[in-house]
Amino acid sequence: GDVLPFAVELLTRTTYRPTCGHAHCRIDLEAGCIEGQNDSLQVYRAVLSASPTAWSRLVKLARLLIDQAPCDLLLNETDPSLDLVQGTLWQAKKSRRLGLRCIDTPEHAFRLISRQCLWQIAANRPIIVMPKGDTVEGVHQMRVGVRRLRSAINLFRPLLKPVPAQRCADRLKELAGKRVGLLDN
Repeated sequence: GDVLPFAVELLTRTTYRPTCGHAHCRIDLEAGCIEGQNDSLQVYRAVLSASPTAWSRLVKLARLLIDQAPCDLLLNETDPSLDLVQGTLWQAKKSRRLGLRCIDTPEHAFRLISRQCLWQIAANRPIIVMPKGDTVEGVHQMRVGVRRLRSAINLFRPLLKPVPAQRCADRLKELAGKRVGLLDN
């Protein structure tokens, strides 16, 4: 039979090549939706890319953009199209098992652990922002990710730059203290 797509991305893309020291970087702004058989998801994202020699410039550019237009951090750990088709888009996302056996440095371990925590926080945001699924569990899993990230920062604090680590820890503590109207009853 015919092969049919499981999801279709209907996106417009505008590409920018920044100047001012970021010449090896590229920004693709995408807007539109992903359509599955039974559901659709609005998408607005900025995809940053750079040559391997320009990663430090890419990080500076990302920080600059986030300061100008606060947004979510997407680590490309999962594809929303796949979640949409599998019917898991509106389900709470628990932390995944980490493989730390081949880690050679504490810095590498911190990167993997913190990346997993950030994924768990970001993956549960759609459930809270557009309540279609198990919002209570989504809030719980997001808080678990925040708590784990705070613990990782405290555990690895001697390896981190003091001022950014403290700033991040303070913001996470503030986020952990936020109450969600749904849970206040």
